[in-house]
Amino acid sequence: MMSEDPIAVTSDSGVTKVLISEGDISSGTPPIHARCLVHYKGTLPSGEVFMDTRAEGGTPVAVVAGRVSSPNQRGLYAAVTSMLKGEKSKFFCTPEYGYGTKGSFSFPSVPPNSMLIYEIELIDWEPPEHSENPADYVFFEEKVEAAERLRAKGNDLFRSGEVVSALGKYNMALSFLPEDLMFQLEGFHEKAAWDVKLPALLNIAACHLRLRDYRAAIDCCSQALERDRDCVKALFRRGTARKALGQTDNARRDLQEALKRAPADTAIRQALQSLKQEEREAKAATAQVFRGKLDKANPRASASTSHSAPLAHAESYTVLGLLKWMWKQALHAVLWFFGFQTLQ
Repeated sequence: MMSEDPIAVTSDSGVTKVLISEGDISSGTPPIHARCLVHYKGTLPSGEVFMDTRAEGGTPVAVVAGRVSSPNQRGLYAAVTSMLKGEKSKFFCTPEYGYGTKGSFSFPSVPPNSMLIYEIELIDWEPPEHSENPADYVFFEEKVEAAERLRAKGNDLFRSGEVVSALGKYNMALSFLPEDLMFQLEGFHEKAAWDVKLPALLNIAACHLRLRDYRAAIDCCSQALERDRDCVKALFRRGTARKALGQTDNARRDLQEALKRAPADTAIRQALQSLKQEEREAKAATAQVFRGKLDKANPRASASTSHSAPLAHAESYTVLGLLKWMWKQALHAVLWFFGFQTLQ
C-alpha cells in the first residue's frame, strides 16, 4: 500500500520517497556502493517519460548505491540506498540531484531546473568489492568509492579507539587519489574527489593529534587549507597542534581565524582561553625567576624598602622595566633555540 507522507532520503530532503509496496525486511538495505539490480521509470513533472527500463527491452539495469561521482543520476543512486529487496517506491528528486540548471538536450531530454520523479523496483543487490589495492580499480568512480569505503572503515576504528589502525585506513584511502590523478581532474569530478580527500586529510590530522605527532598534524591541515582556506576543522586542528608545540603566535592566529568562521564553537573558545592562560602563567613564572635573581644580586634593595617608600616606588618602575626587557630577551632566545621562528 502506498504511504501518504514523503520520507526524506537525503539529509537536505533533496530526495524524498513515497512507499508503493513493501519489500523483504530481512534483506536489509544496500550498503554504500553495493551493486543494485533495478527496474525504474523516470518521468518529468509534466508526466513525460524520459526513461523506462521495462520499455527499453525489459532487462533490469545495475546501479551503484550512493554513488556521487555521476552527477546526473545522484538522485537515482541515493534512492536505492533506502530500499529493501522486492520493494517498489516513488522518489522525488530536486534538480541538484538530477540534471541541474543546464538540463539535458540529448538522451534523455530533460529541461533545465527540472525535478525528476523515479518509480523504482529493487530486484536484488550485491555487496561492494573490498579490494584495498588501487591497481584493482580502473575507473575513476571505482577509485573514489573505494577511497570513501576505506575512510568509513577508518572512522569506525577511530570511534572504537583504534587510532593507529584508523590512520592506516585513512592513508590507504588517500592512495586511491594520488596527486597525478587529482591534477587531471576538473569540474564535477574534481569536486567528487576532494569530497573524499579533504575529510580524509582532516581525519589523518585528528589521528596525529591523538598520537601527539603534532608536526604531521600541521602538515595535513595545511594541505587541507590549500584546498579550502575557510575549513574550520583544519584551522582548529592546526592551531591545536601549534599550541602543543609552543608556537604561540601561529596557534593564536589559527584559532582566531577558526573562531571568526565558527563563532559559536565552544571548543575553539576554550582552546583560545587555555592559550591565554598558559601565556599568563609563563610570564608569571619567568618574572618570578628573574625577580629572585635580582633579589639575590641586590639584597640591600629589598631591605631598604621598609625605610623609604618613595624610593622603593621609583625603583619598582626601574625593576619592572628591566624584567619586561629580560623576559622578552629570554623568550626570543628560547624560540630561536628550538627553531620556531622558521615555522609557518
